[in-house]
Amino acid sequence: MFELSNDTLFRHGEISILTESQRYKHNVLPDRLVEFPAEYNSSWEGTFLETDTTYINGLPTNIEAIIRAKATIIDGYGTLKVSGYNFECLRMKRTYSNPEPADKEYWYLTQEGVLLIVNGAVVEPDTGVVQIQNVVLFQEQQLDLLQI
Repeated sequence: MFELSNDTLFRHGEISILTESQRYKHNVLPDRLVEFPAEYNSSWEGTFLETDTTYINGLPTNIEAIIRAKATIIDGYGTLKVSGYNFECLRMKRTYSNPEPADKEYWYLTQEGVLLIVNGAVVEPDTGVVQIQNVVLFQEQQLDLLQI
């Protein structure tokens, strides 16, 4: 669940729905992902409260709340190839230091509004063959806010 508000992209949380269970993660307050115009080599840090609730057959079975600490840097620029299309994009590397063990995400953000998120363990290298934990593809209206 993302929101583009004026010059800032926020993440409110995520939902996972399986056959008999649902998992809802939401952020209090929303996680500030990036402010526009986004520029290569800019970086920022922050914290947010993440609440994670699992329901099985409609009943809450697990509720956790943790304060997540993160560091973000726009560390790359290049061409993203998705489903036969080429997009010029910025790459944001987000590293989470809480909870342990830490994890990291790579966000590929294009001017056309495509956001590709690739999750992995912080112990994985940044280049070469890496173990991917999760991939999310999100597309919004044209973003004329990137400095590419």
